[in-house]
Amino acid sequence: MTEVTQMPPVPPRFDHGPIELAVDAPDFTLTGVDGRQHSLAEYDDAEALVIIQAATNCPFVRAWEGRIKAIHADYGRRGVAVILVNSNAPTTHPEDSLEGMIARAADEGFEFPYLRDDDQSLALALGSTTTPEVFVFDRQRKLAYHGMIDNHHDETKTTEHYLRDALDAILDGDAPPIAQTEPLGCMMKWPFRPASRVELNGDIEKAVNGASAIGRPVAISYIGDDGYPHLSYRSSLKVLGPRQLAFWARDSKGGLATSIPKHPEVALVYLNMGDHAGTSNYFSFRGRARLDPSVNDTVYSWQTYGEMTHDPERRGVAVVIDVESVQGLGLMQGVGRSGLVNMTG
Repeated sequence: MTEVTQMPPVPPRFDHGPIELAVDAPDFTLTGVDGRQHSLAEYDDAEALVIIQAATNCPFVRAWEGRIKAIHADYGRRGVAVILVNSNAPTTHPEDSLEGMIARAADEGFEFPYLRDDDQSLALALGSTTTPEVFVFDRQRKLAYHGMIDNHHDETKTTEHYLRDALDAILDGDAPPIAQTEPLGCMMKWPFRPASRVELNGDIEKAVNGASAIGRPVAISYIGDDGYPHLSYRSSLKVLGPRQLAFWARDSKGGLATSIPKHPEVALVYLNMGDHAGTSNYFSFRGRARLDPSVNDTVYSWQTYGEMTHDPERRGVAVVIDVESVQGLGLMQGVGRSGLVNMTG
């Protein structure tokens, strides 16, 4: 099985929705790009504290960086502290390591703290899911605003200035006119976990096995015979065993069935951004695929009626994926807010 670099511990279960308005700012002690340790207490004298979840290569963060610098310049002189925090897992995104952050801060001339949240404890405490994502704490360090910086990543199309309006109100002793908006940006990058430490059951199994029923087939990324990456959506894909996924390849002599023996490494993504019931799930898997005719009967039966009409004579073959690592985050039904999938076993 593929070796996976040791990663920081993650709580086996966490109520990972954003913290409520008026809740106290979580304590933290994080290393900055300046090499110093920065803590919540360091900003005790600030009239307001702005924490922005950021990332080195997220295009949305880059689009807003100029406005973040302008807000720091305009409101810093009024006693507001602005800090950027990078909580992305460097094991999956090396550019978000402290070294990558140092380079980015130097290139962009950041004059505010840019902090590394190595164990993602601050992201978990805040309930962050997006970069950029803003949390504004008032003089009493109660959450007063959460969400976007303004209403468009393209500055020329901006018509609402949520963060500036919130800060103006807080500095005047008032509540922000709009206290919450929906963050727009890149998904927070959580560490992949070795499959030996997680079984594909519970929330993962429920989401994957029910994907086709809600129109969210799992996407499979694989290398084709042409040597280029391809993307295929498979509504027949389901959990076969504690660490196995499987789906039906309709043609045993072409496409996926001929590519997999040559290029067994695959990646899979299930993404359900939510419905009116407030349910949202995200899982991604990495593993090695193989053809396995011994489970043809089981896997063929998983297909929808429409899929079966494409292969009524069963000329295809079952593809089994031995999962090596799993990543997941989502809003689980019955939880009410997002729960971090149990990756620690």
